[in-house]
Amino acid sequence: MMNTSTVSLYFKNDSFILWMVVMIGVLFSCDQKELMDKDHFLDHGYEISDMQETSQDLYQATSQDYKDENFVISPLSIQLALCMVYNGADGDTKEEIGELLRVMDGTTNWDLERLNKRTKSLLRYFNGLVRDGHLDIHNALFYDDSRVALAEDFVNRLETYFDVHKAELDFGSSKAVESINEWVSNKTYDKIKEVIQDISDQEVLFLINALYLKADWVTGFQEQATSDRKFVTARGEEITIPTMHRTGAVDHLNISGTQVVKLPLADSSLYTYLIMPQNPDELSDLIKSPMITEIWNQSLGFKNARVVLEMPVIETKTHLPLNQALQSLGMTSAFDPGKADLGFMGESKVGPSLFVSRTLHDVYLKMDEKGVEGAAVTTIGVGTTSIPPAIQFNKPFLYLIVDHEKGLPLFIGQFTGVTKEN
Repeated sequence: MMNTSTVSLYFKNDSFILWMVVMIGVLFSCDQKELMDKDHFLDHGYEISDMQETSQDLYQATSQDYKDENFVISPLSIQLALCMVYNGADGDTKEEIGELLRVMDGTTNWDLERLNKRTKSLLRYFNGLVRDGHLDIHNALFYDDSRVALAEDFVNRLETYFDVHKAELDFGSSKAVESINEWVSNKTYDKIKEVIQDISDQEVLFLINALYLKADWVTGFQEQATSDRKFVTARGEEITIPTMHRTGAVDHLNISGTQVVKLPLADSSLYTYLIMPQNPDELSDLIKSPMITEIWNQSLGFKNARVVLEMPVIETKTHLPLNQALQSLGMTSAFDPGKADLGFMGESKVGPSLFVSRTLHDVYLKMDEKGVEGAAVTTIGVGTTSIPPAIQFNKPFLYLIVDHEKGLPLFIGQFTGVTKEN
């Protein structure tokens, strides 16, 4: 399932929706004109560190309901969507979002220009990062002019820094739903075809962020080598699942029984990390372990050696509300009709002040023989004259898709062999 970040505004007693959809890739767009120092974002290591820590917080908070089930989020998608909300917030609401995003100087929130320049630089960097594939980020603002008077400054900032696609729709017509879903489907290459089924009388606008990633492995897996293999789930059940298999040089290491494998994606600085603890009960704690920080900083001492690598074909869909997770991380007033301060977005024409009612995150992620999200790649197997050691991902493991150049995760997930029943 992919990730589309949609934010929909309501007024009192109804709300504002923040939707995220991450299909291995789907979310956000950015095209803007050059308004920032080229390397404002790229040269500030402490800002990268802040985003890394927020990514870990988001994964830890959202995974609480997926202790022993397959699960994936795009922390990059969520953070970029919240940056859009931050542009329309003030008072305690702005401060809480700022703390969650770590855009603070001491006790003072950054000014919007600084945050937006960083965001613009970030989007410019990621868009087109995958040379022979896709890493596309898109933003959209859909609104009903009869329901909301948008603040001019808010719209200008979204257009300047987020390059939003802005469209005025009649939310009372079914065609509005069709228009929004059609835009999402188009930007996600049909991986996410529907983010809303209807629009309530109280909804006044939607902010939609879509990120789409498609990349091949540098060294793929031969399809004919894929076969059903045993996998022990997080619940201790033994199941049979399609498992990819290849023999060749792989960056890997074993840290006190935890197997770690690093697989590069072609024509980019993106890498996939597979991390399998010896004890599945340790899976939930891995995201906050020093090992993850070492991955961000590229300081793990991998050994490149010839091994037999076996890993499951992964196809995971996640749909989850983010309200509880975001509130647990301190973003509380935005969801409270009596405390939310989103006046910088505009004013409702059909009711009292705006506040956040729902936040949803949808993600689709697939890893197969070709690469991430079913990308095509031709692979030639390596002949062998001896049997090398085997690394078998046959029990629950954590995986990350990380930009190695900046150390930022696009996706964080876990494969446990158990699909959550929604």
